[in-house]
Amino acid sequence: MICQGNGSYASGTAANEGGLEVTSPTYFDGLRLVLGSVAGSNYAANNAVQKEQGVLNLTQTIKSGLTQVGQQGGMPDVVVCTMNAKEILDQENENNKRWADNTVEAVPGIQVNQLIWANGTAKVIAVPGFSFGTYVSPLSGQTVEDVYFFNTDEVELPWLYAPGITTLELPAAVDYTLSQRYICFSIGSLAIKGQPFAGKVRRLAS
Repeated sequence: MICQGNGSYASGTAANEGGLEVTSPTYFDGLRLVLGSVAGSNYAANNAVQKEQGVLNLTQTIKSGLTQVGQQGGMPDVVVCTMNAKEILDQENENNKRWADNTVEAVPGIQVNQLIWANGTAKVIAVPGFSFGTYVSPLSGQTVEDVYFFNTDEVELPWLYAPGITTLELPAAVDYTLSQRYICFSIGSLAIKGQPFAGKVRRLAS
């Protein structure tokens, strides 16, 4: 869900800081928009850290972003990226013993690498599939994808009615047809409580 986007703003399209969700209306703002700078959006001046990968490699760029968040008082403890970005990190750190041997259990049975930065460590979570998507950077004009970093204590999913999925059974003859049907629904949204304590890196899409 954090990878969802929102294309409902005039400048929030797939061509810039907009998102993956381009249907209208849209109800969920993901990290791309929340940590971005879409003109006219509710988050245009959120002070989130944004880094564009340039001459530094990906590891150095992410660590620079983590340190900038730390300088602002944050304590990011997780980095979320695509599988392609994780492979780049693996290649850059394959000779680094602290990378290869310093894994931690993210959830029971799942070991992940950790990125050491100036004031701690951050778990590196790789997300398979195409939920991140790509867009054209408003700075470089190149097609990029995001790498997010934040403090998990600052990210929540507020809910209404129930914290999980609710199943509603429809009356048997609701539309004059004898049937047995169910509607499963959940009402919630993403909340970033400390936007200056989170950020992202734009890297060339691959």
